[in-house]
Amino acid sequence: MSPEQIRGQPADAGSDAWSLGIVLYEMLTGHAPLDGDVHDDLRPSNAPPVSSEASGELHRVIRRCLERDAGSRYQSATELLDDLKGLQRSIRDGVAAAEAVKRSRVMRYAPVAIVILLAATATALVYIPAFRGTTFAVPEIKNIAVLALVTVGTDAQTEDYFADGLTEGLINDLSQIGALRVIARTSTMRYKSRQQSLPQIAQELNVEAVVQAAIQRTGGLIRLSAKLIHAPTGRLIWERSYERPERDILSLQREMTRDIANEISNKLTPQEWERLSSSRPVDPKAYEEYLLGRFYLNKRNESAIKTAITHFDAAIARDPGFALPHAFLADAYFALGTELVAGLAPADALARGDAAALKAIQLDDTLAEAHTALAVIRLYSWRWAEAEQGFKRACELNPNYGAAHSWYALYFASQGRIGEAIARMYRARDLDPLSPHINQNVGWMLHFARQFDEEIEQYNRALELDPNFMFARRRLASAYSAKGMNDAAIAECEKVIAIAGRNATSLGALGSVYARAGRTGDARRILDELLEMKKHQHVSSYVLAYLYANLGERTTAFEWLERAYDERSYAMVFLKSALDFDEGFRQDPRFANILRRLRVA
Repeated sequence: MSPEQIRGQPADAGSDAWSLGIVLYEMLTGHAPLDGDVHDDLRPSNAPPVSSEASGELHRVIRRCLERDAGSRYQSATELLDDLKGLQRSIRDGVAAAEAVKRSRVMRYAPVAIVILLAATATALVYIPAFRGTTFAVPEIKNIAVLALVTVGTDAQTEDYFADGLTEGLINDLSQIGALRVIARTSTMRYKSRQQSLPQIAQELNVEAVVQAAIQRTGGLIRLSAKLIHAPTGRLIWERSYERPERDILSLQREMTRDIANEISNKLTPQEWERLSSSRPVDPKAYEEYLLGRFYLNKRNESAIKTAITHFDAAIARDPGFALPHAFLADAYFALGTELVAGLAPADALARGDAAALKAIQLDDTLAEAHTALAVIRLYSWRWAEAEQGFKRACELNPNYGAAHSWYALYFASQGRIGEAIARMYRARDLDPLSPHINQNVGWMLHFARQFDEEIEQYNRALELDPNFMFARRRLASAYSAKGMNDAAIAECEKVIAIAGRNATSLGALGSVYARAGRTGDARRILDELLEMKKHQHVSSYVLAYLYANLGERTTAFEWLERAYDERSYAMVFLKSALDFDEGFRQDPRFANILRRLRVA
């Protein structure tokens, strides 16, 4: 992605030349010319020169592709192609001349070649790994996945939630190692019920190694047997068994993480070592309540979220110093305030979530989950600077925490920093490639950039992973509507209602598509249904403002938008960047006034 794209500026042929230059550079050198986050340095000028084996002419071509100033790059594919063809001709001429010289020298160098071949063969024989049992030596591993733990014993079927929770705990601990890329739980859990070979899994997740483990709970003890496997070959790298009292479950997780890091030659920084060496005992029943809370929270419907809250509260009551339940209690309260769940007024949800997240950080300042939870609450409370600081801190503590990167992308989107939002969401997808939610979030970021065709591709990718994923279908309808494909948009809205029922958000989306398609009567029938619904339950005022705006009733739309501001509607966070309102509406001074009060730059 070129510097101008990252800054949210239009792309042109020069942007394409930049992208091709990056690819050519990596083909020649084996690495990209930029290290770290794409935000850190938009210029490849600090990169080492292209390999000296490449001709000076090719060097010049690539450097021109990678000029910081877009105007200095190639301005058409034809221009670049002409240079490459000229280079190709010069290489062919050089090869032809070299062949004659080489033929005259080949016999002179034959004895040397034989000596080198024999030496290489001898070296290979010395260094072929000597297998001891079933283990073998492997190079340093950079990408790893923890597959779902298997529960053994008589309670195996009833304790799936415990094994799943421990799986996530191991993933989170490994994720704190900055030198590793660790695949997120959402993606690895998809293999829980699939019969796929390890090489297949490794290829799909782009990892070199996987962790497989089995757990058994008996008599107040936890027995854990773990294997680290070289996924492409299926060979065993390392194997160990652990047995600890249940109250030492967190210590067991971190000990296993340190063992794996040592086995794959990953040097822990002093800060990482300290975080992975310190753990407090936890009340076993409190830990179980916490895992049950996580299990229900992942279902993301109102009833399940409220059940999750009861389990988090129970965990806190048994062990008030246990930080994790506080962090995810904040997440649960936030989820209750969303437009789709609408189980709690947004202002109330944010206040309760803020208190829980602050308590989690007070108990353990090293928890990326706690900093992410607080940053999300601060984002939706319009405390922008605090939100950014929190997301930065979470990503520092756990560079592999996909949720932190995903939420950080939403922060960038709220500020109109769309290039950064897209790049950050791609980072989240790299860590959680099989997550329907993150794949559809990539599409959402592209929606802000008005890249509708690419956006639609991303939603379809998410729907391949989960055909009933209503978030992706609802946003797919919005993308179709933006392209003027009203029939397709209406069809997707109707599918969402079939999946999720006639909730306010889904009805509002359908009504707005009806209005844009000129089906005013249908849109007004939806409006009447929403107004009646609002008498008995929470209906976001933003949904009504959106529908009135699409019906052309601007004054009424602004009245409802003011109510959305007063009730702290979550959708207000993206008011600056959202395409919900047309250009005439956005140019109205009343719109600028609301943005000013939101304190959005």
